[in-house]
Amino acid sequence: MALVFDTKTGVTVEDTAVVRNRIASDWKKAFNVSEGSPELVTDPETPAGQLIDGQTALVSQKDNDLLRLANGFNPKTATGVFQDALAQIYFLQRQVAQPTYVTCQCRGLYGTVIPYGAVVQDVNGNTFYNTTAAVIPSEGVAECVFRCSVYGAVEVGAKAVNTIITVIRPTVGSLMVTFVFPAKPHPPPSFM
Repeated sequence: MALVFDTKTGVTVEDTAVVRNRIASDWKKAFNVSEGSPELVTDPETPAGQLIDGQTALVSQKDNDLLRLANGFNPKTATGVFQDALAQIYFLQRQVAQPTYVTCQCRGLYGTVIPYGAVVQDVNGNTFYNTTAAVIPSEGVAECVFRCSVYGAVEVGAKAVNTIITVIRPTVGSLMVTFVFPAKPHPPPSFM
């Protein structure tokens, strides 16, 4: 069997190449009828190799199915309905996923209003909404907190938020947004 249990990492499966080598070795032993007989050729292009590849695919699929099931019973690796089932057993409530927040420096003319809900975008296409209205002070820079439109952990690097989606019309000049600090994404949903 290609399933391996480690107390630190949980259940893992062997690589498909290891499984194929083991199956090919079993075939060679099975077809070795006498001491002087030639060894079975198990290359993938041979008929025996084709059968071994098929058997390897079945064993690997079975291992992956068992791995998914075993990890579904592990609270550290469970996801989806398995995580919900574990919560039911232990009388836990799922904590709701939280969005990632980023603080951006919005540069523009004095008096320009950055409205609540203004949308900016990062280099990966994630959109963020302004959480409070802000007015650019005389220094020309206002810090605004934007929340990601997708709930859960979203990685955002420094200076990654750089596109304004919402049209903000200052009286003269233009507005620029720069995200200067790496985001601290909230963890994925967990249990209380």
